[in-house]
Amino acid sequence: MLQPTFLLLKEPFCALEEITREQIKEHLLAIHAPQRWTAFFVTHSVVMVSRHLHTAM
Repeated sequence: MLQPTFLLLKEPFCALEEITREQIKEHLLAIHAPQRWTAFFVTHSVVMVSRHLHTAM
């Protein structure tokens, strides 16, 4: 299996229903914890940025 150092996620949750979106976010956090890669989110959602990212630029 590949072990990336970063992921580029362009609007990864925009077309998902709220319940599915939350499940996918939880899954990403679960797989991120032991590997500690960097995720770059490209989004137009200020809400997502303010609630779910530790550092936003």
